[in-house]
Amino acid sequence: MVASNDYIRRIEMELERERSDLEPFLSGQMHIGERRGNEPWRDTTQAWIASRKRIIATYETILEALRKRQVP
Repeated sequence: MVASNDYIRRIEMELERERSDLEPFLSGQMHIGERRGNEPWRDTTQAWIASRKRIIATYETILEALRKRQVP
């Protein structure tokens, strides 16, 4: 199976978007949190960052595999 250049480009775009979305959180400019019922707000930024990093690693792995299948 040969990887399509269009499919590779879509994965590259998603990877770029994920990295861009992550940057303000890594720099401390943005935070994310949650509040359950009457409990106080709690910062969930680090968990969100970890999740995004896993997504980025998955996209990178997919991209690497697709590029190996690509015919020059």
